[in-house]
Amino acid sequence: SSALDILVPKAGFFCQICSLFYADEPSMINHCRTPLHRQNMEVRPGKTGISPQILGFGAAENSPR
Repeated sequence: SSALDILVPKAGFFCQICSLFYADEPSMINHCRTPLHRQNMEVRPGKTGISPQILGFGAAENSPR
């Protein structure tokens, strides 16, 4: 069994400001309304921090929307 056998590709949203991953859009939207995200936004103004991601096998790529 190799290390790749335990990785499963996942699609979702990654907040680059908070370093958190969300599997669905409602969770991501909810996160954007949290005090933690808002506080982190004050430190890095001008960025939304959210990017669609496809994660798996040790790589992350931007997902076309």
